[in-house]
Amino acid sequence: FGPVRDGDVVPRAPLEAVRAGEAADVPVLIGTNRDEVKLFVAVPNRPPIEDAALPGMVARALGPGGEGRAPAVIAAFRHSREALGLPTSNGDLFDAIASELRFRSPAMRFALAQRAHQPRTYQYLFTWESPARRGAFGACHALEMPFVFGTLDAPTQDRFAGTGPQAERLAAHMMDAWLAFARTGDPAHPGIGAWPAYDGASRPTMVFSGESGLAHDPLAEERLAVGDAGD
Repeated sequence: FGPVRDGDVVPRAPLEAVRAGEAADVPVLIGTNRDEVKLFVAVPNRPPIEDAALPGMVARALGPGGEGRAPAVIAAFRHSREALGLPTSNGDLFDAIASELRFRSPAMRFALAQRAHQPRTYQYLFTWESPARRGAFGACHALEMPFVFGTLDAPTQDRFAGTGPQAERLAAHMMDAWLAFARTGDPAHPGIGAWPAYDGASRPTMVFSGESGLAHDPLAEERLAVGDAGD
């Protein structure tokens, strides 16, 4: 599901076009959720991933040369997640690797490509966790939507997005950031503080969660392990 390069309407791959400066006049606010793929795999009674199966699954996700890289990638993600106090079952590790490969690394590549031409390019990471299914979704795909659009009170959103003062504060921070960006091209506001433009050196990233704030190169160990974000 994505743009199709047909040589006419879409003459080149979108990332190639951005790297060439064809969107140079467009400010960009881009980011991902920490556990993107969990929305698609957090099914009831999900079977565990056996130790013997995990390296092969990771190798296939990494693509060519993945077999030799898989053990180091798994070890890096396990170390990163343990340091953050996040779950490290084989399923959780594979979900984290898949989220990095399919969502976060592509978003960072896009941001760096755009930043070369457009100084108003900003990156975020959303880490608020859903309470649904006893936390199985984590910070999954689409979880940021009710916070960005202020729809926490919509039917069933309490079960998916959560409730309470922290959730309300997070929604206010995100709505104000998106509104500020739409108005001025800069998403910073007093509630979250300064938000520098993204760059490949310090990789400033606004982390949206119960306590939102700026971080430099969050999840760096995972980014470097897959080596797929403009390095």
